[in-house]
Amino acid sequence: MRIRRSTALLAGGAALALTAAACGGSSGGGGNSGPTGSTAHGQIVYVESSDNFNNLLPLIAAGNVTSTATQEIQILPRPYYIRPDLNYHADLNIVASEPKTATVGGKFTVTYDLNSKSVWSDGTPMTWKDYEYTWRIQRSADPKKGGCAAILSTTGYEQIESV
Repeated sequence: MRIRRSTALLAGGAALALTAAACGGSSGGGGNSGPTGSTAHGQIVYVESSDNFNNLLPLIAAGNVTSTATQEIQILPRPYYIRPDLNYHADLNIVASEPKTATVGGKFTVTYDLNSKSVWSDGTPMTWKDYEYTWRIQRSADPKKGGCAAILSTTGYEQIESV
């Protein structure tokens, strides 16, 4: 009997999914959220395999790899995120509302109102200075101008006049 490769892969995938579901454990006890309404507690371990994981700065070549992006999307706050509809949506944990855009004196402006409750992981409040720092290191590859010599691209950032 001959089995097509696609049929074998589909069957293997189904078997793997069933095995993973069976290994999920029961919902009784243990403090996990379940029918009793208890809240889960604990730690999430996220693993990324990479042979070239050098640093967490995606703005330079050493940190601009898929494994870095995969890690950072899980841990670094952003004022917006992209949903499956491929549109930007404000992260209301970071900003108070959707950004406001306007043309003032012939110049295009974007205004983000930060959520007053947004903080870094150490409890330090997020401020406009965090955004200014990020803009400054990306607008120039010249450290004398506050930029980063190893920056991959300044495209667009050099056109921003201020933060």
